[in-house]
Amino acid sequence: MNMASTSDPTQFCTGAGSVMLNGFQGAYGGNRCVLYLFGHWSVNSKAKYFFAVFGTFLIGILLNGLTFLRRWFVGYLEAKYPAPKGATVGVGAGAPLYLMFIASFTYASQMLFAYFAMLLVMLYEKFIFTGLVLGLMVGHFLFDVYLVRRIKLGGQSVSGETMCCGGCNCVAPQQEAAKVVDNTLVAPCEPANQ
Repeated sequence: MNMASTSDPTQFCTGAGSVMLNGFQGAYGGNRCVLYLFGHWSVNSKAKYFFAVFGTFLIGILLNGLTFLRRWFVGYLEAKYPAPKGATVGVGAGAPLYLMFIASFTYASQMLFAYFAMLLVMLYEKFIFTGLVLGLMVGHFLFDVYLVRRIKLGGQSVSGETMCCGGCNCVAPQQEAAKVVDNTLVAPCEPANQ
């Protein structure tokens, strides 16, 4: 039975919602509806579709913002609570436990939204995918280009790692803590590809 011939032409999309389309396509005009992250969030109207695309765009920006916030906070901890001489421990070793929990919470938040972004790409819905890519681009510009230049982070970007996977692309990042010189945070990491 051909579903397209029996569907109502006034419907935005068909079905209760799907988590993967068959290749990149739009979830409108008689195509299958998509589920936006949760089972009860079916994108089955123009308004829901607009908010899904716009919300995905904001997730891209938020993901870059969380990444920037986490890197800034870790740099702050390294500068304010350096590891004792000769210690081989990591970030802000002398920091109080509650500050280390905040750093861990910002990382967990970053990873949560990174996995949300991955799941949204896996919908194979072309405008949701485009909204995410544009959000990541705008977020990168705002946080990794504009804001880094504006607060002058010692000429080094706080964004040397990939957003989804984390990890510092640094050579011996634990040997020297970040320093504050003339109200400018100077990170100890050097890019690994030099």
